[in-house]
Amino acid sequence: MKKYSVTLTLQGWDEKEELGNKGETRVASVATGFRYSGDIEGESTIRYLLQYNADGRGDYVGWEQLNGRIGERTGSILLKHVGRFESHGIEVTIESVPDSGIGALATMSLKSSQSLSGKGPYTVEYISENSI
Repeated sequence: MKKYSVTLTLQGWDEKEELGNKGETRVASVATGFRYSGDIEGESTIRYLLQYNADGRGDYVGWEQLNGRIGERTGSILLKHVGRFESHGIEVTIESVPDSGIGALATMSLKSSQSLSGKGPYTVEYISENSI
């Protein structure tokens, strides 16, 4: 098992209402991404679906395409986000999608469970069972 310490910097937040109305239970989509620095270097593109309750709390899922370098290897990997948000922050689990890696990251697996607040940058830790 190998641990990777990473700083994530959010790259914009383009949110669009999909279902429902503000102040009610609703669904929104978000286009965003992160810049990775530290043990993992690169950039990502993310698509989230957020379900807001009338009180502003809610749940979300997302898919993130990370393009970058882990150690001396470069490539791409797809990560799935599952989380919950409240006014004080979010709880999220991020896991690589099996068989989604491309290039030298084709067999890489990553996992992270985090509590985050504020607008970042965020320092997070990823764990890999099959470090490369």
